[in-house]
Amino acid sequence: MTVVTLFNIAMELWGVLICIVCAGGVYVGAIRRTRRTYTKVSMQLLCALMLLADVSAWYHNGGRDKLDFYMTRIGNLGEYLINFIFIALFANYIWQTVSGDDMLENVSPHEWRARTSGSANAQSKPKKPRSKKLDVIYAASALGIVLTIATQFNHMVYYIDSQNYYRRGPLFAIPQILGLVELALIVMLIIENRKNLSRPLFVTSLSFFVLPIVTTIVQILHYGLALQAIAITISIQFTFVVDTIEMNKKIRSQDDAYQKASYEAQHDGLTDLWSKSAGREQIENYFAHMQEGDQAVLIFVDIDDFKQINDTYGHKVGDFWIREVAQTLKRLYRHDDIIVRFGGDEYVALIKNTANERVIESTLDLFRRQLAQASAQYGQDVHCSIGACRVLSGKNVDLNLCLGFADHALYQSKREGKGMYTVVDYDSGKVQAA
Repeated sequence: MTVVTLFNIAMELWGVLICIVCAGGVYVGAIRRTRRTYTKVSMQLLCALMLLADVSAWYHNGGRDKLDFYMTRIGNLGEYLINFIFIALFANYIWQTVSGDDMLENVSPHEWRARTSGSANAQSKPKKPRSKKLDVIYAASALGIVLTIATQFNHMVYYIDSQNYYRRGPLFAIPQILGLVELALIVMLIIENRKNLSRPLFVTSLSFFVLPIVTTIVQILHYGLALQAIAITISIQFTFVVDTIEMNKKIRSQDDAYQKASYEAQHDGLTDLWSKSAGREQIENYFAHMQEGDQAVLIFVDIDDFKQINDTYGHKVGDFWIREVAQTLKRLYRHDDIIVRFGGDEYVALIKNTANERVIESTLDLFRRQLAQASAQYGQDVHCSIGACRVLSGKNVDLNLCLGFADHALYQSKREGKGMYTVVDYDSGKVQAA
């Protein structure tokens, strides 16, 4: 075995290891696994098989026993066939990338879940018509496969001589030219659709072809080194690293945009509290999962004479006090309690896992003191009336009825002089503290 043969085998075995490791890296490193992810994994594994086939061809080339006879033929046949399959798969990967054909990658998580669950409301984005260049590439790969199979009988492209050595046939250049034509068509696809690619991905997609094209030309003119398979291995790793980085950036951007839109849809823009509809849904969900021994308290808060505040100090000051009351409530209660901006100057807060009268009174007194301090600091008379409904047993709690009790307690507080609070029990509707 010559030094060149040993060098080829060593390089290709390293390439096999790299392809297998990188296939796992592509799969594990994808934030969201799309069709393009599986295409890249398949290409890595195909590349590893192509290298193994070439290793077999090199190792058994010229061998005289029965295993050498079969492995030389299987190795060369496998390398040619996999090469054409690989190019077709790479063309498909490029088309998925430039055309947005990989629909799961180009939708928000909400749309993705809706589509995969079969929601009738999910609207599929129109697919871009498939380029005719892609059909030509597939046809060229199919022709190359047919030529490779036919050459096992007529020796047009290559043959194995009586000494079990690989030899080029008279039409050896045809598969190489077909490969170059396919690569050229893929380059044209990339250039035509460059607006759909980020700059790093556009540059790396084009640079993929540099080494394979150069080595293909070299192999047409000279045989002796397994340059083409090694060049493809190097180029594909470089391309996929950049592609994975860019795809993950895009997915993170989509997810961040969705999370932001979802948050803004569920929260009040002025106070950052839950919006009325989202807050009601949260409270209803909590009530629905309460057990018989669970407790809670629902608090209804209203800024007294808010219209007068707006008329006296202006709407900017009114907005300030809406935010100030919201922040005071958020500071007073726990992170997992549900605080809702229920209306213009109205708030609802569900305090979980407690209905102790002393705790309720102490927290409401603290709320009044903190608001009074802020009012004194700005020299404005701002205070709130509060109605609280204690839920002493979590079984079969009706939100509308609970809100009704809290609202009734709130207006009882207003009748008693404003800036006050009133506590009632959900089960009895009786006033417990005022």
